[in-house]
Formats: sequence, C-alpha cells, structure tokens
Amino acid sequence: MIEINKLPKVTDKKNFVFPTNLWARVLFNFAVAYRDNQIDRIQIIESMIPFYHARILSFVNRTETYGVKEAEEYLENINNIFESEKYYLINRWDATRKSLGSKLFK
Repeated sequence: MIEINKLPKVTDKKNFVFPTNLWARVLFNFAVAYRDNQIDRIQIIESMIPFYHARILSFVNRTETYGVKEAEEYLENINNIFESEKYYLINRWDATRKSLGSKLFK
C-alpha cells in the first residue's frame, strides 16, 4: 500500500498509469495472502477487483494507439517484468511459509 499511495494523483483517467512492476507485486501479495488462508478467500478476491480495474485502465491507456507489433512488444515487456519480479514472490512465499509453519495448510 505504501507504493500504491506514492502513485501520483490523477485527475484525468486517460493519464492513469499503474506500473507493471507494482502490479506484479500486488498480485504476488494477493497470491501469498490467498495461500496463507488467514483472510477469507472470497474477501481476498473481491479486494483485488479495484486493482484489476486500475491495471486494465492503465493497459488501455498505454496501448490504445499501438499497432499489433507494438502491443506484442508491450506484452512481452510485461512478461519480462513479471520474471524480474519473481524473486519478490519467492521471498514473500518463503517468509510467510516459515512464519506460519504447520498452520499453513489447516
């Protein structure tokens, strides 16, 4: 949430940008929360909806004028960013697994 709160305030939704690396970390944090089962899973999924809508708006704003080749390159860039952020998921996944211990899958 700290990083999300750092995003510049946008008055025109056509200028909204949700950075891919932040989107990846948001998804990874939700995945960890879902796996840990410490919060109702339906509530976790419903909490993701505003982030999903924000990301879709950002994607549309970014690719609205792109041709097919540019859009494919942009999608490839998204894949590369997710791969580069994978260490974050692994660290979060392992850290919560250790802290939860045997309670993890109850």
